[in-house]
Amino acid sequence: MNIKQLYTFLSLLILVALGNNVYGQYGNEWINTTQSYYKIEIGENGIYKIEYANLTELGIPADNIDPRNFQLFRNGEEQHIYVSGEQDGSFDPGDVIEFYGQKNDGTLESALYKSASDQPHKDYSIFTDTSSYYLTWTNSPSSKRFAEYYDNSYSGKVSDTYFMHSVTQVYTSDFFSGIPLDNNAGQLYSEYTGGEGFHQWVWSSQRQFKVPIPAINTNGPNATIQAIAYSGNNNTNVIVNNYNHEFGLSVNSRGNIIARQKTLGYERVDISGAMAASDLKPNTDVFMGEITFGGSGFNVSRLKIIYPRLFDLENHSELHVNSDFTYSFFDFANYSDVKSAPIVYDLSSKKRERADKQTDNRILFNLPNAGKIEYLLVDETEIKQITNFKKV
Repeated sequence: MNIKQLYTFLSLLILVALGNNVYGQYGNEWINTTQSYYKIEIGENGIYKIEYANLTELGIPADNIDPRNFQLFRNGEEQHIYVSGEQDGSFDPGDVIEFYGQKNDGTLESALYKSASDQPHKDYSIFTDTSSYYLTWTNSPSSKRFAEYYDNSYSGKVSDTYFMHSVTQVYTSDFFSGIPLDNNAGQLYSEYTGGEGFHQWVWSSQRQFKVPIPAINTNGPNATIQAIAYSGNNNTNVIVNNYNHEFGLSVNSRGNIIARQKTLGYERVDISGAMAASDLKPNTDVFMGEITFGGSGFNVSRLKIIYPRLFDLENHSELHVNSDFTYSFFDFANYSDVKSAPIVYDLSSKKRERADKQTDNRILFNLPNAGKIEYLLVDETEIKQITNFKKV
């Protein structure tokens, strides 16, 4: 075991013991030793469900549990869940537990870095994409619930015409060992340092990246394109005016550069540029990498495009929305023509709502509030089934 591996091992032990402090917990005080806990592993974001039969097959006495007492934990924090039919105090065949499951990301890993700002971003874990949830039940009702909500008063309602939506690509094909000491690749820090993690290596030019961008409102406000990268070598033979790299961010063609940044040796690049929404395409070409110097390489980490999106699902039934809205009434066109049971998980107000599909494949729904809202749209047939969990 080398020094960094030993450091990582010890750091992870500390995170296990203290990591819940980040979420307002101390140690393992969220654990009640008189309760049973069942571990559920999640590797993909989405809405998940646990059915009555899943519990009884594990020997869990579901008939004897008041469903109002179910709890679900992640990273030491109790999560909001929806439990159908819980009002009668009995968990019966046909009843389900639903929750929003999120894969593991790099949030807790910032503690491993020399400085939290050295982490490239928190969208991707350098260890595993699998997160652990723990199902249990107590002797009293839990308040962490998604409440049912339904308001079908649509007549005369006005909806926004677009909303700001984001598309993110994270690149993970190559591993960068981080910015070295004194720009010397032979002198690496023992702890995790600037940019260490997974990226995509781009050598001596700009590489083309294709980005699907659905339902563009070409008449809307400008789009913003953000990129994170790290210059990944130090070619002293090409230094001009104290620089030997220049990162370029281009859209639609290499010549259409919307942002650029020069660096010397190993440095972080964090840039953004604006462009007219009408210049975006359903499959937009983005070019990232070196535009000036020879013998220069970049570790491209993340790309994010924020753009005005129409309320058009383009024959899909799933969408994660996190934006600002003037109105609380929503009218989406072109819901999947083979799906008919749309539901909305309002993550902001903790509501589970049934939306109404129209004969022209539009879906309509009202949420309790306008303003900053995050919600998930999904068809009931696409809720992911939990079948593999175990007692711990």
